Amino acid sequence: MGVALQFELDVAGIFSGSGIVSIRFKAQGKEVYSNDYIGLSSIFTKTLVENNQYKLTENDLDLILTMDVEIDNYVPIKF
Repeated sequence: MGVALQFELDVAGIFSGSGIVSIRFKAQGKEVYSNDYIGLSSIFTKTLVENNQYKLTENDLDLILTMDVEIDNYVPIKF
């Protein structure tokens, strides 16, 4: 990443996957365009890269991480 950061370029992540490369470039102040054919990857990058307005608070994280969610074991049962 160090070499890429020395250039004044926008960044396009056309196969963004987890979005980590796009997120790192955004954190370095680059303008990032990110997308993926896979819907989940596209949602991840839309949420993490496009969002400049909303930040989770400690209370938000506590709520998310302590939710009492019924687990149906779909993946272990089906696969």
